[in-house]
Amino acid sequence: MSSDAEADSLSQGARLLQQKILAAVQKLDLPSAGATKKELQDGIRQNLDAIAFDTHNQSGIVEARATFELNRETGRLFQLEIIWDADNPTSGSEQRAHYGYEVYKDGKRVAGPGHVFFKKNVILPHYRIKDRGLTEDLSFKLERCGKMGTGSMKFEAHYFKLKS
Repeated sequence: MSSDAEADSLSQGARLLQQKILAAVQKLDLPSAGATKKELQDGIRQNLDAIAFDTHNQSGIVEARATFELNRETGRLFQLEIIWDADNPTSGSEQRAHYGYEVYKDGKRVAGPGHVFFKKNVILPHYRIKDRGLTEDLSFKLERCGKMGTGSMKFEAHYFKLKS
């Protein structure tokens, strides 16, 4: 499965973004703390909300970072960080508007960069503009923790808007 996809609409793009990220995570060999691989994958799938990025983007969110950490009493088994963002093409660029993603395991990139590209005439309502000196501010944060096998999985998601 390619790390890139094509979408006709923002909502289809968000669904494809979720699918691409989950497919990348499924390929990883993650320690399970006694849970089955399916239980571990389901725990990540249930908390990952890239599928709603079209709605988040319309409210001003330009980047999200989700962290999944599996721990046992003896310490951390792994940390998975998933980043997704919205980018419009810069002036003179051949690239199209897209949602992008990367997956990191214990600080090392293990998937991506991948993209969900939109048709040439699509412009995202909000997007990263780092080359113009604008920075991103934390808009809101979600956090959950639950039992996973003989350990616990902690989930945090940070959502960023452009700083005004």
